[in-house]
Amino acid sequence: MAIALASHIQKILSLQLFGTASTFPTTVELVRKHEIEMLFVCNKIADHHLPLLSSIRVHLIMLCEIEFIVPEALTRQRSVNWLDKPLSASSLANAYHKILEYEHSRKTDHTLATSSTDFIFIKTEYKGKLVKVLTKDICYVEGFGNYLTIHTTDCNRLIAYATFNEIINILPANFIRVHKSFLVSIDHIGLIDGNQLRIVNRTEPIPLGHSFKEGLFEAVGTKIVGGKSKTKVNSK
Repeated sequence: MAIALASHIQKILSLQLFGTASTFPTTVELVRKHEIEMLFVCNKIADHHLPLLSSIRVHLIMLCEIEFIVPEALTRQRSVNWLDKPLSASSLANAYHKILEYEHSRKTDHTLATSSTDFIFIKTEYKGKLVKVLTKDICYVEGFGNYLTIHTTDCNRLIAYATFNEIINILPANFIRVHKSFLVSIDHIGLIDGNQLRIVNRTEPIPLGHSFKEGLFEAVGTKIVGGKSKTKVNSK
């Protein structure tokens, strides 16, 4: 099953397989370590595993032979889909696009509910200290494990104990993930050059992951001027 799944994943450019696990505790550890956004479940979920799975926000794609009722606890804050058998690239793509639609709808609903995403409060490493930051002043976010470094226009750095999934859900749509460890504001991108990009008035390069290139160029596609040829994406 894992070999067939890995083969199909390679056919969808924006997906990357991080690994496989045979037990639920190992699965949860893997999800948290790599901030995985999509989990393929090949076995029926036992009741005693539900609290463990509910503790992580990850979209589920069920590969079980026999469908069963997914508890409501697992449908909150995530998309749950059944993958058609036999496995195929088209059925995998269909499940993936349902997840994208879910995320788009969820982000739209969040924007409408809050009416403003022009600032966020960051809980720092100091207990009880919250720092207000205007989202227009955030250049990029760098992740390391369960910590985030938020880089602002004044070259300030704020450290927060949080994951990418947490901050992505509250930042506006102009923030896009360009690498497993970097989230960038499109408004502050000054240069895209092969496998890296640079922030306006910054010299340090930010890596551009191969699996994230397509999403970045889709986001800036309508802003590209010059020539009729399509933008080339270097895979090296």
